[in-house]
Amino acid sequence: MKEGVKEKYPNLFTGLGQIKDQEYDIKVTHEATPFAITVPRQVAIPLRKETERELQRMERNGIISRVEDPTEWCAPMVVTPKSNGKVRVCVDLTKLNQFVQRENHPLPTTDTTFANIAGAR
Repeated sequence: MKEGVKEKYPNLFTGLGQIKDQEYDIKVTHEATPFAITVPRQVAIPLRKETERELQRMERNGIISRVEDPTEWCAPMVVTPKSNGKVRVCVDLTKLNQFVQRENHPLPTTDTTFANIAGAR
């Protein structure tokens, strides 16, 4: 997103948005078998402090939540340095993605869209 848009409409960009009171189930195929890493990927020593800060920030902001109980599904965390000295924390969902059932959301054609809005004010 271009910075000019954020400055032009500051009230539209006030932090991270959330969809509250809404759950979404990821549907997986019947062949899906739970996958949990047994040994986490190592975070490079120079990135560990900033990674911990980023994880705390993400937890504070409700982006992630701490899981204390055993779980069948556990994907590896991937940390990459950013040019500004901070880190990007991601998750490698390659194993899960193999089993996800894709939903079909066809986009309407432009003709259909124009027909639907014909006469609208």
